[in-house]
Amino acid sequence: FTGSHVTNFTGGADAAHAGNIFQKDSKNLTIDKYSGNTNIFYAHTGNGEAAGDYKAGDTIIKNAAEGSAVSLITDNSGIAMDNEYSIANVLNALAGKLTYSNFVNGENNLTGYVKIADGLTASSKAMQTGDISFSSKDGKGSLKDGSITPGITYPETQTPETVSYTHLRAHET
Repeated sequence: FTGSHVTNFTGGADAAHAGNIFQKDSKNLTIDKYSGNTNIFYAHTGNGEAAGDYKAGDTIIKNAAEGSAVSLITDNSGIAMDNEYSIANVLNALAGKLTYSNFVNGENNLTGYVKIADGLTASSKAMQTGDISFSSKDGKGSLKDGSITPGITYPETQTPETVSYTHLRAHET
């Protein structure tokens, strides 16, 4: 068994009516033709900052219909929600679970989001959200720089630093 393979998958009509997938299998989920809006939930271990903290397989979308969107969601357990670096690392690790294969051929029909929610249920509230950028080399997702919302609220005596995920990645081992 190499993972689940779906020929055609249609999510909800819009974000409010998005379909839900709870990705729990360690093998990849491959979707040949995708359309609509879907939330894909991933559980994590540890602090969720490393790709290895997500035991479920990747989601690979080969082709997407125009206007399609997908949100990869994890819960906030073990995550330092008051640390902008931790949040950026978690959202980037989560974004890396998505590959949009046809992006390398110029297709640009899929919008990707990553979210840290207050739980792993369909009704969970998003606490931090970021946008996914896809690599022109292999279609693999990563956190788009500067896209985290709402971000960290700092006390008046503390000022935020500018977080560049490229800077964070250079310090990974």
